[in-house]
Amino acid sequence: RIQVHFLNIHKYPVCSPANGTLDYPVLQTDDAKEGAAAAKLVTLYTEGAGFNMAPVITSGSLFTGIFDLNPSDQLSSTKFGIPFDSKPLRFKGYYKYTAGEGPFYNGKATETLDQKDKCSIAAILFEIENDNDVLTGHDINSSEKIVAEARLADGSDKAEYTSFDLEFEWKKDYDASKKYKLAIVCSSSAEGDAFKGAAGSTLIIDEFEVISE
Repeated sequence: RIQVHFLNIHKYPVCSPANGTLDYPVLQTDDAKEGAAAAKLVTLYTEGAGFNMAPVITSGSLFTGIFDLNPSDQLSSTKFGIPFDSKPLRFKGYYKYTAGEGPFYNGKATETLDQKDKCSIAAILFEIENDNDVLTGHDINSSEKIVAEARLADGSDKAEYTSFDLEFEWKKDYDASKKYKLAIVCSSSAEGDAFKGAAGSTLIIDEFEVISE
């Protein structure tokens, strides 16, 4: 069993192109389901920031793994997964969500879509050959190494804390002789990896738990 509590979250600022101030896509909030703190993820409008290298939308994301900035290939900066040595059965937790009220950007400031933003929460188990193996933003949803996953189906607005209890769905048989990593991945814009979303979308998460066999 793994329990995740959101305390002492590292905050990485993004410079707002509109006013030059620093905004934070990941924050710690005292609006917690239990305990002193929860994690707050916010989608920001960032086109023109970072010497014009930032996308139009930066979604707030929180995940198990490491972040190693690669300006020339932003999706490879997220390296998902931590070692996991048991068979996961269920993924549980609480969340609340408010979609941004502004336009839903389609990867460019000049192009919008007539749709509402939604959040994403998922736990993904994948095979590794050695401890340095990871998945990235390029393949976290599509890799053939994925063995099982538990994904939140309803990413719509939730004004109050809402519980989820998801069974892992298996793509391959679990083999205790193999090595695995588990990635828990959350985003305030479900299509943030494609730089799509609405500024102001806010996801608050707390009391995550993975229950194993």
